[in-house]
Amino acid sequence: MKNLKIETLQITIALEPMAWKRVRAGRGVFFKDRASRAYANMLGYEFAKAKMAAAWNPAKAAWLECIFYRSTYRRIDNDNLIKIVQDAGNKILWLDDAQLVHTAQDKKYDKANPRTEITVRYGQPWGAKS
Repeated sequence: MKNLKIETLQITIALEPMAWKRVRAGRGVFFKDRASRAYANMLGYEFAKAKMAAAWNPAKAAWLECIFYRSTYRRIDNDNLIKIVQDAGNKILWLDDAQLVHTAQDKKYDKANPRTEITVRYGQPWGAKS
């Protein structure tokens, strides 16, 4: 890749990390519960604020890294933790989460300061050949 410029956006969400919760409505139909939707909407709002403060090109491939600092050792699924961040970033930080070419997440314990630290890196235009 020639002259690949990597842009980085860092966001900290100062709330207890939350995962998508699936609620069974019956007959195989699933929907997201109100608390998960409210958390995703809040993430979207914070993403929009961060995006306005930085140069942003939604047509670039993106790398997403999250560190989830939780106030409890209670078990929670990593996939659902990162999925709520991916879905909240759709049409705000990236066009679609299919644009994410790399995702990484880590869970840590911090009872006094639960939060989510999110790093998004943008590289070459999405779909471009190297």
